[in-house]
Amino acid sequence: MNACCDGMPRSSPVWGHNVTPVGTPPNAIFMQQMRDFWPEEEGVSFLMFMAAAFPLSLLLLGLIWLGFCVGFVWWKDTPRVEVDRQLFIKRRASLPKFSYEEQVVLLVALVLVTLWFTASPINSFPGWTAHTAPRMDIGSIGIMCTE
Repeated sequence: MNACCDGMPRSSPVWGHNVTPVGTPPNAIFMQQMRDFWPEEEGVSFLMFMAAAFPLSLLLLGLIWLGFCVGFVWWKDTPRVEVDRQLFIKRRASLPKFSYEEQVVLLVALVLVTLWFTASPINSFPGWTAHTAPRMDIGSIGIMCTE
């Protein structure tokens, strides 16, 4: 049981990072291969990729949750996991205030995600890269915001 609990946080990229093209290297490789093999096609935008991957991610999250319930809650021989709510309340109260550096990181992350979502065409909106930097891709946008 301890080995399972120890391994579950490490498996979160399996379902969580598959949602975005930049979440795992195979996703970014897929995006580049799509452009290389079919240059005449418009390609897969960040938002289109998320629209296809998000339902799958929710399904995988549900399966992981179901696995936890079967293994640790509904199984008769498994000892109950006791949660000390007061410990969580005490730890939350002891957290420091939202620092300036944390606010800057949050702002940069929000700007980055907004730029990723709006870079490619969305219905009648051509995307901001169409007028400013047509060859800019999601990797370039990420480097621009984080360097």
